[in-house]
Amino acid sequence: MPRTPDTARDAVCLRLSQQAAVFPDFAPEGVDESGLYARDAAFAHAIYDAAIRRWSTLMTIIRSRLDKPTQPLPTTASAALLSAAAQVLLLDKVPAHAAINHSVEWAKRAAWVSGTKGAGVGGLVNAISRRIAELAAASVYQQDYTGGHDEMPLDSGGCLKLPAPVFRGDAMERLAAATGVPLGILNEWSRQHGPETATKLALHCLVRPPTVLLTKHAKGETLESSSLTRHDSLDHRVWRGERSVLSAFLGTDKGMWVQDSAASRGVEAARESAAKRGSMPKVVVDLCAGQGTKTRQLAAEFPEADIIATDTDSRRVGVLRTATAHLPKVKVVRADELSAAVAAVGGANLVLADVPCSNSGTLARRSEAKYRLGPDQLARLAGIQKEIVRFSKGLLASDGVLLYSTCSIDPMENHAIAAWAENELGLKILDEELTLPKGLPGGEVSGYADGSYWALMAAHTTINEP
Repeated sequence: MPRTPDTARDAVCLRLSQQAAVFPDFAPEGVDESGLYARDAAFAHAIYDAAIRRWSTLMTIIRSRLDKPTQPLPTTASAALLSAAAQVLLLDKVPAHAAINHSVEWAKRAAWVSGTKGAGVGGLVNAISRRIAELAAASVYQQDYTGGHDEMPLDSGGCLKLPAPVFRGDAMERLAAATGVPLGILNEWSRQHGPETATKLALHCLVRPPTVLLTKHAKGETLESSSLTRHDSLDHRVWRGERSVLSAFLGTDKGMWVQDSAASRGVEAARESAAKRGSMPKVVVDLCAGQGTKTRQLAAEFPEADIIATDTDSRRVGVLRTATAHLPKVKVVRADELSAAVAAVGGANLVLADVPCSNSGTLARRSEAKYRLGPDQLARLAGIQKEIVRFSKGLLASDGVLLYSTCSIDPMENHAIAAWAENELGLKILDEELTLPKGLPGGEVSGYADGSYWALMAAHTTINEP
């Protein structure tokens, strides 16, 4: 069976309908690209990515075109309309008629399969998608986004000035609808950092983040590659080559890997702190090692230390072993083996707890995470984070230091956890740092950075910073 752009659109609409059924708890898997030609797979990915990244904004526009904006939409209609809206509003060189015709026909087929009236759903999708296409055709590009009722910011910078006031409410309500960041989170950012910074944080969520490499430990000749350009952090470079050859490039030098400048800062700070105290760790534990990025950084920053790495996800342990196979000082163990392994060496001098978090500092990379942000999620995560910190304390030697790390910018997951550890567990905060995300749509990639937080906490109050 020949594969065509409509086959790619079929795959997108099917996946969007599945995601609409569980919104805001998006499943991590993307579009099934199996059987698609590379060109069509790329097209499917572009539509799907645009729809997921701008889901709430597109739904605001879709509902503004309904006769009854609050009426419930079947998941098939939502998926078809999101696909059409993403194409006509956010993708270049896609004929509106092609996007509309496919969305209508797909909605009809999906509705008949599910046992509903296909003609009715198709008629709805046809009417609304055409109204959206008319809206797009009458829109003009505007260089500066000012937060107007009729402005939709773009990830490339500037905005589409729509011919109708789609985004309602006060300034924060309009910004929430235009960027997809929940209003409650925006109001909290405004309270913590002021409305100007809150606006920048929301717009940062739209940025297409660059691929940033930690090159501090790379060979000198590697850094001369034409595929690498400067980053504001001297220890990092931005990859500007083809994504398809990045893996092969990284294989030429084990001293570099993909890691944002904000994500690497905590381990660097731990080394600086240890050097100042004149007490470099002999045993290091990476408690939530994931795929081993920070394990590799720990091995590079503390080359004399024995490193024990684990993860509670058994599937990741195999990936972790592969990622660190070239590092003789790294020992990967299962989570249920960790306590015994650490006890056998008399405790850890440094424990890295890079804990699960809301990802509020990496929403440009984890765009689906912004829809889940809220007090309930933060409270649930804070409970998990406290348990990990409590467990981490039990792994520390008498002179041990805990490096608590998140990719969150929310104080409930950051300083509040460190303060709790100090008050409830008797740990002592030696130092801490919050990094807010940097970079705006259309900005230089050299200045891009995720957000992060880290805190160094000593096992005993007798440990002091010089």
